[in-house]
Amino acid sequence: MNYDHMSILIVDDNPINLKVLSTSLKGLGCTLVLADDGDDALARLDDFTPSLILLDIMMPVMDGFDLYGFIRERDELKDIPIIFITALSEPENESRALSLGAVDFISKPFNPEIVKLRVENSLKLVKYTELLKQEKEQQKNRFLSYVSSIINSMPICLIGLDKNLYVNRWNDKIIDISGVSEENAIGRYIVDLLPHFKLELDLIKDSRDNRIVRKSQKRLRITSQGTKYENVTIFPVDNDEKDSVVVLIEDITDQVELQNMVIQSERAKTIGNLAAGISYEIMNPLAGIIQNSQSLISRFGESVPGNIDIATKYNINLNDLHEYLEERHIFEMLNSIKTSGIAASHVIKTLTSFSKSDYSNMVYSPIDSLITQSMDLARKRFRAENSNSFKNIIIKESVEKNIPNILCEPIKIVQVLLNMFLFAERNIYMVNNKKDREIVITTTIEDNAVRVSVEDNGLLWDVKKLETLKHPYFSGKIEKINEDNSLSLSKFIIEDLHHGKFLIDVNSRGRNIVSIFLPLK
Repeated sequence: MNYDHMSILIVDDNPINLKVLSTSLKGLGCTLVLADDGDDALARLDDFTPSLILLDIMMPVMDGFDLYGFIRERDELKDIPIIFITALSEPENESRALSLGAVDFISKPFNPEIVKLRVENSLKLVKYTELLKQEKEQQKNRFLSYVSSIINSMPICLIGLDKNLYVNRWNDKIIDISGVSEENAIGRYIVDLLPHFKLELDLIKDSRDNRIVRKSQKRLRITSQGTKYENVTIFPVDNDEKDSVVVLIEDITDQVELQNMVIQSERAKTIGNLAAGISYEIMNPLAGIIQNSQSLISRFGESVPGNIDIATKYNINLNDLHEYLEERHIFEMLNSIKTSGIAASHVIKTLTSFSKSDYSNMVYSPIDSLITQSMDLARKRFRAENSNSFKNIIIKESVEKNIPNILCEPIKIVQVLLNMFLFAERNIYMVNNKKDREIVITTTIEDNAVRVSVEDNGLLWDVKKLETLKHPYFSGKIEKINEDNSLSLSKFIIEDLHHGKFLIDVNSRGRNIVSIFLPLK
């Protein structure tokens, strides 16, 4: 075995003994350092740390036992193996030496071969101990690396805090979210790194002080990417560093949205079933209103034989009657009743369609045709309301060529597009005396989907406030506009029923824009 890297300190006040011992051990190949008394030995130990010490017991001023005590008081020397040198006539010294922790002893007079073997055995033990320590350290490092890999691969944020709430662990997930590296996070106060954690300080301190697990469930946090929901759990850590804690932050936004989606779906189904029942009750009298309004227009406005016969019987001049009805706007009123009835029937058909949860109504449809139908419905709605607002808006359309048909429920997509147009019209008329009122409709193919965007130059909406409009069944007021849930319903139709995407934003031109993405496959 090679001992080149090892060293031995030999302490003996007798020069002859030093010479005999150094000669006996020279063949081992290790470094030999000689000291002739205790003070000389301590001075040499200030400059190096030997692998092994040979220590004579009987020395003037400071004997071997006293020197042994001084050596063991120094942390860097307390584990160095020591072999005592004693005389055969001093068995009590041998007993004391072994009881103090000596690894072996060498008897005088010296037998060079025995000396060499005893020292070599001790060096082997030192070497094996070093190898064992190295292996243990390597195992520890491998284990720590493995644990670190597990921590860093966790899909949740992990933060270690000392008793003063300064960071001592910062995994990769929290690095991704916060943008702060582990190097810059270690040793800093948690609230300085994550200001929103100020709300969790009481929980963290309670966990630290009372050694209990504390939780903050479904915590709401507003970020630049939108609303986030998180579960925060604080664990007290039982280790050498007392009062430390670990904070786990789990992003449950997807779970919350999935739960909301299920709730929304059930609500929509319930509303659909309710709407279907109401719709069937309304359709019969509505059909009567439409049919009878058409009959009145025919009987008042057409010179058919039946009208002429009855007028002659009662001596009524039909031309005078027509002029009277025209001046009193009776025909206009009847047409308005008929138009409103037809528009209402379209709405009822849309409501009825929501009671169906299968794909039987899915057909391949041209998106430009659906846009045209929606625009026609918008115009009819404003005519029914005797409003010219839509006529005073410039409508611009930009359609990419060769857009394939999309698989959809046409009546529902028409309803979504209609909601988008009405939303744009509301925005525009929120600005008093606005000139150059404009709505831009753009149809393109993006990310394997057909995108339809409706842009307006009306009142600029706060995107954060618009977030609330995306939640189904929102019924509050925003900017004094009583929102009728049309955007929430539209989001449900696009994202839940058609597996697309519904976005509301303010674009780079400073205009409101509502976009839908309908997948091509």
